Amino acid sequence: MKIFLRLILLYILIGIVIQLIFGSQYAILPQSFLLFNIALLQNDFLLLLFFAIIVGVLWNGGVKMFYKYNTLLVIAYIVFLSPIAFMHLMLLGLFGDNKKEMIKKKAKEQAEFETLVEEEKNK
Repeated sequence: MKIFLRLILLYILIGIVIQLIFGSQYAILPQSFLLFNIALLQNDFLLLLFFAIIVGVLWNGGVKMFYKYNTLLVIAYIVFLSPIAFMHLMLLGLFGDNKKEMIKKKAKEQAEFETLVEEEKNK
């Protein structure tokens, strides 16, 4: 259920962004829904709230990316491939593993590595 709601939110956000950038001929959401949301975005508070949600999702994805990958590679990725990196951060923020799952995966990989090392020592 949680993933389904996140997919709906992502679809709506992409639809609003496409509507704002390319105009109504490329709209992927009903026109009345888009006009309603764009009218709501005229209010400064709601615009700030919208951007706060986007920044929060990007921040969450950034934390996950820095935790998962090498820091220098992540910085280079963000600097040189900014649009792709920001979409990747958004997807990680919405659908990425949480910290507990990442710790479990790392512990499992470490245990497998240690068993392989022990097997090589015993040979």
